[in-house]
This record gives sequence, structure tokens and C-alpha cells, in this order.
Amino acid sequence: MMDGICFETLILERVFQVPPKQTDAKTQVQFGIRIINQTATPHHFLIFFARPEFLQPNKQRVSRFVPNVNGSYNPLLSDLQLVMPGESINFLSAGYFQWQHNKLNFVFREKDGTYWIFSDFHPGKYSIQFTYENQYAAWEHGDERSVPFDLRPVYDHSRTKMFKVENIWVGNVSTPEIEFYLI
Repeated sequence: MMDGICFETLILERVFQVPPKQTDAKTQVQFGIRIINQTATPHHFLIFFARPEFLQPNKQRVSRFVPNVNGSYNPLLSDLQLVMPGESINFLSAGYFQWQHNKLNFVFREKDGTYWIFSDFHPGKYSIQFTYENQYAAWEHGDERSVPFDLRPVYDHSRTKMFKVENIWVGNVSTPEIEFYLI
């Protein structure tokens, strides 16, 4: 818990079958973060910047790399969620385990288009946690010259309207770990 906000790890299953060593064979995984507002104030959360971390049984992080970025996307209004006092929101993502070059990897695509590859899994026990980070209390879309330095663009689905969203929760927090198994 941080500043009256509780962050929890969500994982829908705890046991995953290692996919066969075949081209295009994948094991899908859904996971995410639950945010509970235990304050007396409504807060917006920018779920655009939430990403998983995988830990080995010895608590070492599973190595990861970013092979490419398919574009640079800005948050949509749907990425900004208002959580009223006493309410919560669940944000689920998906990724998959797949063999690449005789290594079992986990591939995850962030909403900004970045692909993360977590490398070299083996059957056994692991943990997952999420990191939520946001450093801007307000985001807006407009002419770059007229936007204050600490504001960034947010678009509606048509990308034609101007918006400003304030009272966005600012912080960097990691959720508690949850164990899962690869068999």
C-alpha cells in the first residue's frame, strides 16, 4: 500500500504448460494489476505504464530485453481510469511463452508498442509482480509549444479532440509477488 492506494498482482492461473518446441506454438498467460483506492479522494490512474517483472525462485529477475519498438503510441482516454474512494479497478494484460532459438521466452507487448522478451525460462517455480509508474499528475493533448513541460498528450479514439486530465496518481510502485509454475 502506498498513500492509501493498494496495488495487487493478478494472475488468472498459477500453472502453465510449456508449449511444444514447434513454430507458432504458444502458451497464453493473462496477468495484471488491481488498484484499490482506500483514500477519501477520487484518483485517476494511467494504466498505460504498467509492466510485469518475473522472478526466479532465488529472487533474481528473469533477464529481459527490448528487441524492437513497433511505434510510439500515446495514451488514450481509456487508459486513464478514475477510481472512486473504496473502489478498485483491474487491469489485465496478456503475453505468451514461446520457444525461440532453443530458449523458452515470454513475450509481452506494452500499450506503447514496445515488445519485451523475458528470456530463458525452464520448467519450475517463478514469481510475477507488476510495476506501475507515472510521473505526471496531468496529461493533455495540444500543440507541443503550448503544453507545459510536465504535461504529455492524451487522445480520444478519434484523435481529434483536446483533453486535459488532472489528479492522476503519481508514483512508482511494485506489487507483491505471486508464484506460478511452468510444467
